[in-house]
Amino acid sequence: MALAAAAVLALALQMVAFQVSAAEEMCTRKCGEVSVPYPFGIGPAAACSLPGFNLTCDTRSRLLLGDGTLRVVNISIENSTVRVVRTVGEISIDGDGNGTLGGGLAPDGPYRLSFRNELVVVGCDVMATLRDKASNMVAGGCASICIGDQGYLFSVEGYRKNDNAGLGFCRANIYSVSEPDQSYSYDVRFTRFSLNHTLPSRVFVAEDGWFDSPTVLDDLTKVKVVHDPSRPAMAVPLILDWEVLGYACPTVDTGGGRAVCKSNNSVCSSRIRGLVCSCQHGYEGNPYVADGCTGPLR
Repeated sequence: MALAAAAVLALALQMVAFQVSAAEEMCTRKCGEVSVPYPFGIGPAAACSLPGFNLTCDTRSRLLLGDGTLRVVNISIENSTVRVVRTVGEISIDGDGNGTLGGGLAPDGPYRLSFRNELVVVGCDVMATLRDKASNMVAGGCASICIGDQGYLFSVEGYRKNDNAGLGFCRANIYSVSEPDQSYSYDVRFTRFSLNHTLPSRVFVAEDGWFDSPTVLDDLTKVKVVHDPSRPAMAVPLILDWEVLGYACPTVDTGGGRAVCKSNNSVCSSRIRGLVCSCQHGYEGNPYVADGCTGPLR
């Protein structure tokens, strides 16, 4: 009788393993040139990815996140980051000086703006402040000035090598808001000190180093007072940090986070609202899948 029960249990485990394997075969692990490792996935969310990590591969083989304005160009399991490109990178400011850094990501989702980004403001006698919507905490801000009638079309290049600001632009580090209710959603408050300058002002949140590119600088300094509708929108790269929500790291090997950190050679690390997994020192690979951490390295 015991042997029969053991046989039934073994068969049931084999069927579960087969179902998991079959479900995984339905999952797409590449979109265009971008690899999509678990816990991310394309396809039925329950089978291919953890909640909040489901992505879309459109008909042009672009990997999309959120509302489709964020194009994924790289997913890093090791650093727990996603590099995206905002297809419309400039933050639109309304007549009251308000703007939003969008993306369509849920405020209670797994993503937040990384400190590897910066706020960039180009214009004369203006200030911009970036504030987290959920926690209402300031994540960055800076002011840009001009002297006399000199505008940034003429002054940015000459002062570009300054650490933080020159005539007609400023840049500020992004501070990751270390609060449980933080989100990816950010408001921008824009203030103008003077009405003497008619040159257009522009606000960006971008990956560190983007503003250092000669191509970007050339494009920004050649913008005319009247925007040309035929000009394509400037795409801007961003870095998002991510963490797995709904789990806590285990106090013993068989608890909590082991449901997420599935490799035998993985390590669970607590984050602000959840956890991330990594491979043990000397191992490499994907800790979120069984036997995903390989090694030891020599």
